[in-house]
Amino acid sequence: SHEYELLKVFTQVGKYEFLSVGKRVLIQGWKELYGEVKDKELPSLQEKDKVSIKDILMEKKFTKPPPHYTEAELLKLMERLNLGTPATRAGIIETLKAREYIRAEKKSLISTQKGRELIAKLRDSKVIDIELTSEWEKKLDSIYKQRQGFRGYKEFLEKIKEWTKGEIEGVKGMSFELKEEVIGKCPKCEGDVVEKAKGYFCTGCNFVLWKSFLGKSVSRKQAQALLSGKKALFKGLKGKKGNSFDAYGKLDNAGKIVLEFVKNFTNQGGNHESKER
Repeated sequence: SHEYELLKVFTQVGKYEFLSVGKRVLIQGWKELYGEVKDKELPSLQEKDKVSIKDILMEKKFTKPPPHYTEAELLKLMERLNLGTPATRAGIIETLKAREYIRAEKKSLISTQKGRELIAKLRDSKVIDIELTSEWEKKLDSIYKQRQGFRGYKEFLEKIKEWTKGEIEGVKGMSFELKEEVIGKCPKCEGDVVEKAKGYFCTGCNFVLWKSFLGKSVSRKQAQALLSGKKALFKGLKGKKGNSFDAYGKLDNAGKIVLEFVKNFTNQGGNHESKER
């Protein structure tokens, strides 16, 4: 056996305290077979020992937000938190998309301003309490196990109705101020372009960049690139004959997407060389 102690050492330097994490090997054991193995070992120290400062340097680093959930990850989380049932979880996510509380961006699910505003307003309500549906499931299960019959289910539903009525009255008194998020400037009139369910619309003219394009969805990132005059890469576009290809897109003076093929591609009619279309 290879035996070691895991150590956390706090070193006081002036008014600052520094943490060192490492290990102290007690018995090398099977690691003897491999010669010197580099582990982060800490020296033998006792409380109140004095140490010398070899060097002082300062590094500038930035924290990163946690990554957004993919749909598969969100489904697993919902299952773990007992939110919905196997038959309803996917439908709940689709409903959130349809009502524009979240949007899909590549594989990630991103909250919209509308969704964030709703959650902020309901912060003190049990409507967004993840334990609520779990409690209801447990209550229904106990009604069945304790054989309370129709009377038990009726009492349960009456309590749900009473609770729902109270929550609705609370929501009625709320005011929601939703400002549409500007994602870029219109190529035709320089007006603000905002994102909606089916596309990116100019608030000053009739320009619209539809989200559905040759069998693929135009993401917000791609739309922002196009609106700023840059090229956006589209992968897996579908041609008229069903061929699949990758291409760069750019907006022309009329606000239409012009494609430039990335490389040769094959369709039902044979090989075609890269060109603009």
